[in-house]
Amino acid sequence: SHHRLTIKDLNEVLNDLKSGGFSDESFFGLGLELGLHHRTLNTIKSDNMKSEDQLRECISKWLMRLDDVDECGGANWTTLCNAVEKMNRAAADFIRAKHNILASQPMEQSYPQNYVEPDTQTTGSDEGARRRYSRKSSYTTFTPSGTEGNDGSSYTVNWSQYAKVLILAVGLLALGLTAIILFWFR
Repeated sequence: SHHRLTIKDLNEVLNDLKSGGFSDESFFGLGLELGLHHRTLNTIKSDNMKSEDQLRECISKWLMRLDDVDECGGANWTTLCNAVEKMNRAAADFIRAKHNILASQPMEQSYPQNYVEPDTQTTGSDEGARRRYSRKSSYTTFTPSGTEGNDGSSYTVNWSQYAKVLILAVGLLALGLTAIILFWFR
């Protein structure tokens, strides 16, 4: 999710926007949200007649991290979803489900490009687990057509991993308490 996207990802990003139902015509607003300057977007608009070309150029400039892209969260799936969501909630949900991205976090929590999202590490904190489980419904309820196959299984696997970690944590806690009690009341 916070893994950095490059120009090599252009086709995948465009295909995901298209599959999610994002309109090419919305390229200007999306570009502004992603940190591209008005001037850059005007140039794209005047240089390209077709809206699909305009969107492609907009995304390629974003992937090359022009203008204020880094200040607006950088070129990654999370930033893209947060920007798309302001114009097309369904498209944002589609991309989130496909790439296993948590629902949008407030902008002040946007991290630098090399930041590793806490959820990719196994944290034992209750807060982390609560946040993960409260998000579960937003993934499973939205299954756009054509994503079943391996994507459907990909996020079920994640939840079973969290369940294993939770069971392991509870087991270790019980073991620890038993050891303390036995030691105390010898």
